[in-house]
Amino acid sequence: MSWQVEWIEGGAHAADAALAARWDTAFELYGDIWQCRQFACSWERTIAAAEGRRPFLIHASDNANHEILYLLYARETLLFGLMRTIVEPIGGLLHFDYQNPLPLGVTMQAEDWDTFWSALYQSATAVFPKLGQLAAYRLFETHSGTTVEPGKPDPVAPFLPFEPGQTLEQVLQNCGASHRGNVRRSIRQAEKLGTVSLEIITDIDVASALEQMFVTYENQWGTDDKPHFFKVLEVRMFYKDLADIAQQLGKLHFSRLVVGDKVWHWHFGFVHRGSLLWLKPTYTTQVQKYSPGVVHLALLIDHCLANDLHEIDFGYGAEPYKFSWSNHSRSLYSREFMDNNALFTLARCVSSYRRALKQSSLANYIKWKWSTWRKDNDAN
Repeated sequence: MSWQVEWIEGGAHAADAALAARWDTAFELYGDIWQCRQFACSWERTIAAAEGRRPFLIHASDNANHEILYLLYARETLLFGLMRTIVEPIGGLLHFDYQNPLPLGVTMQAEDWDTFWSALYQSATAVFPKLGQLAAYRLFETHSGTTVEPGKPDPVAPFLPFEPGQTLEQVLQNCGASHRGNVRRSIRQAEKLGTVSLEIITDIDVASALEQMFVTYENQWGTDDKPHFFKVLEVRMFYKDLADIAQQLGKLHFSRLVVGDKVWHWHFGFVHRGSLLWLKPTYTTQVQKYSPGVVHLALLIDHCLANDLHEIDFGYGAEPYKFSWSNHSRSLYSREFMDNNALFTLARCVSSYRRALKQSSLANYIKWKWSTWRKDNDAN
């Protein structure tokens, strides 16, 4: 099987009108939310530009009518002491829950994906003479092929599936007794303090509400000027852009939990093909003891059931609270290709040896002997 791999510089912005139309159609028919072309353009305008990443749109096809679109971004960095090019998927390790290539042609089997990944790496070595690493993170099993590793940084994506006609109480019956009790108790406590409502934010309210959510997030995570997710200007710009794009596409799901006249909890996410993505929650710290996230999620489940959504997708990450709601998860996988150049391999081995030595008890013993010798000699 012979693949032709084209590296189109400019990323998502470089797709011509015909290719963009095919991309959009595939995304709507079977793509995940993070394969949205407009989301990719936004990331390129904001975060990728700020981080100096060179965007490439991979357009690959073979003689068996397979066809793939994939977004990759190149940056130069010191890797194991040598200047090398690192090529990573859109979002890097932080910003996209899933980073799958988007098939446009006939259905790919696992062996087809193996040949694609191999051809992609071979083509990358020709495009980047000093390629240090080509990485693919957080792939669905259907896109990963047969030679894979657990995804990074977390290898699972929990989700909560719904059945037609289900109620919140029936969903809770599938949870543990402790969690069921916590949900019911948290709702009762909230109701004692005021009218409990789930407000879906739309239209002109989105921009101002997002600014309020940023403040709440900073109060939760950024006290004493600590670094946090929305501290970076380009990240805030990206999310503002995402809100505008998702609203235009009918995919924004932005809500807040209000008790009485106070906002307790925010959630910024998306709805795509019947799935609600739980993306960015944050709460007012003064009401932390009332478990506002638990109440908000319970109301969102009610909302999903009333609007015929088939699941809440909790995104990547194995946080325990997600598994209190569901024992379902999707496995995520990685593919990584490293430079096999002899000098680079030696540098990598030396770096690994140094790291292991630092962690070893022998290294601690040597440090102790050295410091003792220094003290003795300094005293003389």
